[in-house]
Amino acid sequence: MEPIEELNKELEGYEKAQFEEGPHYVCHGAKIKCDMGTREARLIAKKSHGVYIKKRAQLNKNDCIQDVNIKPMGICKCSSNPNNIHEEEDEPTTKEEQINKMIEDIVELFTETDEERAEDELANSSLCTPQINMSWQNTKETLYIKDAEALLDSSVISCTYGGSIIITFDGQLEE
Repeated sequence: MEPIEELNKELEGYEKAQFEEGPHYVCHGAKIKCDMGTREARLIAKKSHGVYIKKRAQLNKNDCIQDVNIKPMGICKCSSNPNNIHEEEDEPTTKEEQINKMIEDIVELFTETDEERAEDELANSSLCTPQINMSWQNTKETLYIKDAEALLDSSVISCTYGGSIIITFDGQLEE
């Protein structure tokens, strides 16, 4: 094997190990995603705690304030969000109404397009407005950043509407 090929193989192994190692500390600009939202958002450090990783402010467990640290993540699909419209249909009472309703549902299943289904879903949903009343969980218990545990890319937090927010990118810039 040529020396350059050996070096490339070693570097590839190092990169894989570095990527697989974890968890990583989280910095300003990290990306977050709610399982009830339709897009990612940035995790923001409103002000630095005095600790930096690759020139980015490191975050801690208490960086969880909605609309300050945690920004909206698109459209909220959570049924417990009171801003979402939930059309309640009258339940069919007679046998004939039940059969007709079942036939309508079957016809709709086979005739409605994915686009129409998506439009209906969005029409009954509202913009994401994260409601957070807890701090991040699964943080680094042995490292404190400004009197609070360091935030990790494996940390999670819940929205009171029922969504679970995870960190999808730690925010650390490539050197």
